[in-house]
Amino acid sequence: MQHNFSCSAPLLRGALFLVIGLGAVVLGAGYGIGAATAMGPGYFPVLAGGLLAAMGLADVARGLRASAERFPGLHLWPLACLAGGVVGFGLLLQRGGLLLSVAVLVGCAFLAAKRVRPLEALALFAVLAVLSGALFVYGLGSTPRDLLPR
Repeated sequence: MQHNFSCSAPLLRGALFLVIGLGAVVLGAGYGIGAATAMGPGYFPVLAGGLLAAMGLADVARGLRASAERFPGLHLWPLACLAGGVVGFGLLLQRGGLLLSVAVLVGCAFLAAKRVRPLEALALFAVLAVLSGALFVYGLGSTPRDLLPR
């Protein structure tokens, strides 16, 4: 599934920066801003969010004037597969164990690909399972039992 957007890259980038910046300003203001000589916990988030929103507004203005740089389309299926893989990994990790979570993540990643090669998927799963298992057991001090379903 593909949707063709007719807006420019600076417009989309600017809108994203504007929304994130304004969000930081709103959330940061709730912590108390203080003053420049006695900064509160919300001072820096409000300042950084305001600067990000200003840059976003400049990009939006530039994007409204630009017409040459267009997006060819947004492919929703790969995006949904990858997001589903990350969410599935997070949801399964506690109950299903690391190995099942890695398998779901790799499976969803290969669903996002145009050409699926089962041997590549199995090889990637094996490498990720061994590396992440070693990281959890040796690096983080987990037991091998923690890698399996509960």
